[in-house]
Formats: sequence, C-alpha cells, structure tokens
Amino acid sequence: MLRRPRVVRPGTALAVGIVTMLMLAGTAVVSTMTHQPLFDGLGHVFVYLCFGLIGVIVARHQPRNPMGWGAAGGIVLLHP
Repeated sequence: MLRRPRVVRPGTALAVGIVTMLMLAGTAVVSTMTHQPLFDGLGHVFVYLCFGLIGVIVARHQPRNPMGWGAAGGIVLLHP
C-alpha cells in the first residue's frame, strides 16, 4: 500500500496559533494607542483565545481533522 505524504504538519497549527496571538496583541496595542476600543470587553478576547487554543490543540494532535483547522483559522478571519 502506498503511503500518502502529509500535506499539513503539526507545526503549521502552532504557526497559526502564534499568528492569532500576535494579531490579538497587535489589536490591543492599536486600540489603546488610538483610544478606540476594538473589543467590547474581555469576554470577546476570552472567546477568541479559547477558540484559537482549542483549534490549535485539535489541529496539532489530529492534522486531518477539519474542525481544528476551522477553529484555529476562523479566529484569524473573524478577528476585528
């Protein structure tokens, strides 16, 4: 039986998680510098962090699971 090469590696999930954290940190810096809050409160930040963290964990341990990639990548797309 031929073995298919892995297209997605677990390290890619970690990279998506790092990009998500950098985007959240950058948004916090920009919103404090412009005095315009982009988040309605810490509740939104908590939800973004939870979805991103769970998505990265699932995508890292099960790279073929599309739900993990959807949760991790969806935060990048839904970020304000």
